[in-house]
Amino acid sequence: MHRLFAKPTPPPQVLDPLAVLRGSMIPPRPFEAGEVVPDIWWHIDPSIEVLGTWESPRDRMLEVTTTLTTPGHFCALHLRVPFNPGDYAYFGFVARTASDRALTTRVCLRTGTDTGHHDLFFPRDILSQQGQTDHIDMLAPAQIPDLPRYAPWRELILFLPSRRSLTWGLHDLRLIAL
Repeated sequence: MHRLFAKPTPPPQVLDPLAVLRGSMIPPRPFEAGEVVPDIWWHIDPSIEVLGTWESPRDRMLEVTTTLTTPGHFCALHLRVPFNPGDYAYFGFVARTASDRALTTRVCLRTGTDTGHHDLFFPRDILSQQGQTDHIDMLAPAQIPDLPRYAPWRELILFLPSRRSLTWGLHDLRLIAL
């Protein structure tokens, strides 16, 4: 029997760090490098001078408010990807965000290698603005020759602006593997 639409095998849901964050209510914490929940963490350029807080309120996964004194090179939210995107025809994400004013967030898939890591940026940046906005982006791993098919680890990284103050909310984030 020929099937036009094969039902994809879903990625494993075991130890899904996004589900943990989605189910958490975390009171305001200082905005600094470190763990948000297991397998999700902030990585911030040590040269940045920033004051602020992040929290996980009931209606958002994350809300960040910062006042930047000295800009830096990166301010990033890292998420361990709990499956191998190379095992699927398509890998991507859906995000719902909001911000006090328009800002863009670059997103990449970071793959661990024997010599360090390989970054592959998604084609489109997330545009956050007042009011909730949705964004979807996909990669076709088999069509990307320089993407290592197998790796000891992979991360999805959201690079927030590191040269200005911001108020940014991540209402939802979902990984897609088809």
